[in-house]
Amino acid sequence: MNAEGIPMRYSPGVLIGNWYEEMRVREDKVTFYRSSYQTDKTHWGATLNLSEETYLDGLKDFVLLGQSLQLVNVATEAALALDMAPKFSPKPNHYLVTAVDTPQPQVRSTWVLHRAKDENNIAYTKQLKEENVLHYGQHVRIANEEASLDGFCYLNSGVLDIGHPGKQPLTAVLGANKDNVFVIVKPGEKRDDIRDGGPVRLGDAVALFHASTNRPICCTKSLKNTSFGYEFEVSCAFSGNKHSRSLAAVALHPENLFIIGGSTHKARTNIPASVNTSLKSSSGLSNKMLSMSSGIGLELIMARIREGSLRFGGRLGFRTLSKALGTACNEQRTTLLNREQIHHSIRLMGVAIQPMELDAIFKRFDRDGNGLIVAQQLLRELRGELPPHRLDAVICAFQLLTIEGGGSVEYKDMLNLFKFNVSLQPDVEEGVISCEEAIFDFINCWPGKNDTSTVTLEDFVAYYTDVSPAIENDERFVTTVQRSWTIPETDAYRSGRPRRHVTVIHTDDTAETIEIPDSLVLNLHDFVAVRDVLLQHGVKDIKEIQTNM
Repeated sequence: MNAEGIPMRYSPGVLIGNWYEEMRVREDKVTFYRSSYQTDKTHWGATLNLSEETYLDGLKDFVLLGQSLQLVNVATEAALALDMAPKFSPKPNHYLVTAVDTPQPQVRSTWVLHRAKDENNIAYTKQLKEENVLHYGQHVRIANEEASLDGFCYLNSGVLDIGHPGKQPLTAVLGANKDNVFVIVKPGEKRDDIRDGGPVRLGDAVALFHASTNRPICCTKSLKNTSFGYEFEVSCAFSGNKHSRSLAAVALHPENLFIIGGSTHKARTNIPASVNTSLKSSSGLSNKMLSMSSGIGLELIMARIREGSLRFGGRLGFRTLSKALGTACNEQRTTLLNREQIHHSIRLMGVAIQPMELDAIFKRFDRDGNGLIVAQQLLRELRGELPPHRLDAVICAFQLLTIEGGGSVEYKDMLNLFKFNVSLQPDVEEGVISCEEAIFDFINCWPGKNDTSTVTLEDFVAYYTDVSPAIENDERFVTTVQRSWTIPETDAYRSGRPRRHVTVIHTDDTAETIEIPDSLVLNLHDFVAVRDVLLQHGVKDIKEIQTNM
């Protein structure tokens, strides 16, 4: 299929170096940590994973969505951090959030900004062409992607506390919901002032307003006990005695301002640590590469889904997955699927997917932040596109089916021609599958099509793009396509009459000829099997069955 030295397009890939081993070590540490804190005990070894150092390289001028970074408070010069020990949880299923001053970013203090549902997202994507750049006024979710194997932990504040004056709790929870949406606001400006969609630069001080309750995240110098010692207290509140919930309220106090991608006080004053960070980040794999939601981590997830889909789909390639996602025969439309639907479709392929992996997929493909994925985009990412030489063969075949090389073809005529030529397919000639199995597979690859349906060039190409990975040899693929759509000298094939018939002799010696559908996988030489099928379809008083091919 491929020239020497060129890797296969559909290969799941090869891991380089010891990345896989490092990932397994991290997973083992998280598992150990979870088993430790379930007993409400905090041990030094149990906190080891969350306090592991991370290396945030690749930070440039603007803040990018999906990029690992720290959120450093202006007043305390400490970074928002996570503590997952239930002993210090403010409420069940909620994790403590504090601020910590460390010389080096840690797993617990490394956050990623995700898109949330925002009416301006389309403008950022299509008009400004800045899809991944963070803008003022944009709604986001703030996630820690590495702290738990159960999924991403999002900063969260409760709408149920909206009637309470004073501090509103800020915690972290697993899973995205309406309570973990925040708005990026310029200091001293109203929350809804998007400043013409101005981008946020690294090092800018911003206010993080909770979208539902309109309270900014606040970090004070008050200390709170945690698994890691005493750290700065964090909540959702205006600094001082202000309790306004007006959309016109502004935040100016340093306790309400955070520098995105900033450095803590110890990081700036600890010169040896800074030098050490530079050396490590330049010689080892970056945190982005080790992240489950980007780089090699996401590619490993996609490769596993790709491999499982091809194994389950067999000779139909990705067409089985395409049908599960609802994109078969709908390639040019937009099919939106939620988490449960994506999870169900992937599980149908025999691939077990974890919550954290599902979070990573949605982070990559949820372009609008509304919790929905365009199924066609996910499918195209998994299967790739047809190689040029294969695409040429498919287009030439379709042109033979149409008048003057354009337009669409009748599905009924296309199916009849496929039936007429099915015995010429390499798999049928070699006895890999029978004619009936080939026809059965073809019909099932076109859900929703009937005698009045038409097939466009886009539908035709999408079908062969789905099944192409199942045929490794390029020459065999081209031969299969050409033989399937050879136009005969007459149009007798258009009648669509079945190729197989049986003559039934009844007990009263009368004879009846019955057509057997081409797509019915049935051995006509098996008298018992044929009789059972006929009986199921209402044929009675069978004395003898004669086969007519």
